[in-house]
Amino acid sequence: KLLSWLFKSISIMKKILFVIAILVLIYLGLCVAGPSEIRVSRSMEMGHSTKDVFDQVNSFQNWENWSPWFELDPNATYEYNKGIGEGSSAAWKSEEPKVGNGKQSIIKSTPNESVLIDLNFEGQGSANAYFELKEIDSKNADVEWGFYMEMPFFQRVFGLFVDFENEIGPTFERGLNNLNSYLASQSLIAEEEFEEYEEEELPEGKEEDSKSSVAEDIAEAISVEEEEPQE
Repeated sequence: KLLSWLFKSISIMKKILFVIAILVLIYLGLCVAGPSEIRVSRSMEMGHSTKDVFDQVNSFQNWENWSPWFELDPNATYEYNKGIGEGSSAAWKSEEPKVGNGKQSIIKSTPNESVLIDLNFEGQGSANAYFELKEIDSKNADVEWGFYMEMPFFQRVFGLFVDFENEIGPTFERGLNNLNSYLASQSLIAEEEFEEYEEEELPEGKEEDSKSSVAEDIAEAISVEEEEPQE
């Protein structure tokens, strides 16, 4: 009876090991088939200079003005370090699953051209994000916001089941639209403030005097033309 029990146990163990081996082979096959890297990007032409755009993306504190992740969880907490540009960083904590916890750092910054960011997501690994700015003319720029991540071999299987393009792409689009709208609002505010400043600087009655002077000059010119003898 003991030998019979042992033979049955060995047979069952062989079947279990066979099933495990099949599952491992399937998993390894999926890892081979999965993507070795993930790349997602969106671009937009903005009616603003590369400098204006760069000033926003080169400062994590300025991201509060337009970043879509601030919209996802207004209650998230942020800690900023080392001001702006290369070496600056921002750590965040959120109970919202789509935001989570993590840290991002600017590892390379080229004025008015590009910003490269290192991303660390707590429990999910690391990745990189970037902004590429191309000047169209002095008042217009093409802005690209991108993300890329190298997938470790045993995690490549997830790339087959997660649609990163649809997960990240729309968020980047919303962020670029937010950034464009924010800069437009700032330009409008600056114009209004400049107009108010001009009105304050102009002495009372000078605007009317200026208009009268222009009208007198035009009338005098017309009078001179009328007085000139015709040939």
